[in-house]
Amino acid sequence: MRKPSPGREARHHLSFRRRRNLPEAYRKNNLRFCKICNHYINYVNNYHIVLTLLGGEANGGRPVTPDLRQEANREDRPLVDLLLERLEHLILEGNLKAGDRLKEKTLAAQWDVSRGPIREACRILQEAGLVEVVPNRGVIVRRVKLQDVLHEYDVRAALWRLGGREAARNLSHRQMDGLDRLIAKMDAAIGDNDIDAYFRLNTQFHDAIASATGNRPFIVLQRRLVLQSHLFRSQSLATESGFRERNDDHRLMLEAFRKGDAETAGAVSEEHVLRGKARFIASLEKAGALPANHDSLS
Repeated sequence: MRKPSPGREARHHLSFRRRRNLPEAYRKNNLRFCKICNHYINYVNNYHIVLTLLGGEANGGRPVTPDLRQEANREDRPLVDLLLERLEHLILEGNLKAGDRLKEKTLAAQWDVSRGPIREACRILQEAGLVEVVPNRGVIVRRVKLQDVLHEYDVRAALWRLGGREAARNLSHRQMDGLDRLIAKMDAAIGDNDIDAYFRLNTQFHDAIASATGNRPFIVLQRRLVLQSHLFRSQSLATESGFRERNDDHRLMLEAFRKGDAETAGAVSEEHVLRGKARFIASLEKAGALPANHDSLS
């Protein structure tokens, strides 16, 4: 007599046991494959969006992204925030190049939204220095000059001396424990060579410190300067490096915060940015993309 098949719960249990008993190497390869699939999906979506923005047609002119209004309602976020996030990603990932136009009408049709939120998102991007308005051309992606980026590193360093001091006075024990967990996660991301995860965690780390200062002008200015340096990197041959050294700096910052040593926290935070500037210059030198007169620029 044929043996009856197991019910849903039994099948789920068997499936879980099989997955649990899989070799560790297989599970890691499977996870890596899933990440590749996600990157491919993001690439395809970005391709369709960029193709439409540059005047081509994608998917028969129909939107290729989910309904952003539904997503905004589901996440309880303003629609402008989601549009800003999408546009910022396209620009900083290099999908939209310096000089490319952001066409209001095309974007509104692509994302199935009105032109008002698109216009507001472009205005915020202009304030952040990622785009500019050019007569007879409209909104275009801004080209960042090397001299500006090097000066911005110096401004950020001075800002973070202030930010480090204020954070040391304001951070709670719970917030510092949160920073400690972020440092541990960054170590894990470095070990897995997951650079995307590292940068997400690094942003969370610095945003948490900036937020703790309670200094709104500092928060806005440092965020704007970071975006502009990222924009230059997307338009240049600069590469990222020194991840373990960066995280060692994070530990020094946290140590000063825990001691409540405002002056040391400020000095370490400033030095962290200046070391980033030195790594940035070294990466351009290595790529042969540094002008011969770069000493006069910095």
